[in-house]
Amino acid sequence: MSVAKRVAEEIGCPLGQKVGYTVRFEDFTGPETRIKYMTDGMLQRECLADPDFNQYSVIMLDEAHERTVATDVLFGLLKGMSMRYSDLTHHADEICRGYKATL
Repeated sequence: MSVAKRVAEEIGCPLGQKVGYTVRFEDFTGPETRIKYMTDGMLQRECLADPDFNQYSVIMLDEAHERTVATDVLFGLLKGMSMRYSDLTHHADEICRGYKATL
């Protein structure tokens, strides 16, 4: 993915170390990866294995304005997860107010 490559270059590290990506048949990440780019389908797959996204501290959905079925499903999954954790719901509400969006 070109965005992951560009961010890795800007940070000054090889792609796959601090910055990586995952697409359907390619996982270019490692144990040191801190920023991971992936398609909405890959994030849905990860949610099946880990519904609470325990391995992530931040999840950002980009291009959500395109409103695909996959993106809408992800918003629903993330909202369901956030409702189980009151501190996440509070932060999500603050973010939504800042972006004038709704979850």
